[in-house]
Amino acid sequence: MHSSYSGCPHHYASVTVDFEPWEDGFAAEFADRAVAEHAPALDELPTLRAALIEGMREELARRIPEIGLAAAVVVQRMAVTHDSSAASFRTAGRLAVREALERAYDRPPKRGRRR
Repeated sequence: MHSSYSGCPHHYASVTVDFEPWEDGFAAEFADRAVAEHAPALDELPTLRAALIEGMREELARRIPEIGLAAAVVVQRMAVTHDSSAASFRTAGRLAVREALERAYDRPPKRGRRR
């Protein structure tokens, strides 16, 4: 979950995702129940979903560049409120990857070199 209420605008994103090893590349899918009931604007969901996936891709590429992308992700839940934004879901995607890597390796892998 990512939320920041230190000022305007507020940011809120809450997701539950499952990461699995993948042969090559990055695959993402959304379970039928992925969106919480309180989604204020259903027309914004494609943008928020894309931002979530973008954040995950960026963080995977940054954390493990020498391996490349090799993950399958199933988004089980997305909580969306009037304070949700693409930026908050991009951050939630990055944080989800960090937590997944911590759980998989018992510590976060070192960041790759920035180019």
